[in-house]
Amino acid sequence: MDFLDEIGRVSTLLNKGLSRVNNSAYAALAQRVGAAQARFGEQTVGAAIGPLLEKFERRFLFGAADYDGGTLVNRLVYIRWPFFLLIFSDSLSLSFFPNFVAQFYHPIGWLSREVVIGLPISVFMFVWALSLPISGQWSERVGHRRAFIVGALVTALGLILTATSQNMLELLM
Repeated sequence: MDFLDEIGRVSTLLNKGLSRVNNSAYAALAQRVGAAQARFGEQTVGAAIGPLLEKFERRFLFGAADYDGGTLVNRLVYIRWPFFLLIFSDSLSLSFFPNFVAQFYHPIGWLSREVVIGLPISVFMFVWALSLPISGQWSERVGHRRAFIVGALVTALGLILTATSQNMLELLM
């Protein structure tokens, strides 16, 4: 695993720690089920606990105890470039965004010019911060691949709408 960068090493350590915790919990539960089956009969306990144990295993059990994370690391390599391009394309415009917004400036009551020009990025960051908990749960439910694709499409749509906006109201929307 020496080909991993620092973040990859930390991620591997965290994954191994989580795997140990979850797999240990599963092993303890499986041992209790085995003891209950020996005491009360395999058919009785298996019918009652078996489906629950399988559901637990599908949801919480990571790879085998000797799993080194190799497959996960190999799969992470495929996401690096798309993720980099998504973040890069989204962040590239931030350096000249205030100049872009300035072309839409019209005085808004008691707000200073700087506040009006900063309003679109502030609204964007506010909506982004509010959406994080919801989108995190949604991502876990629909899967990371689908969530990434939807996020990339929403980002692309937002960038296109930003580029084609004609006034401050359209830009804020």
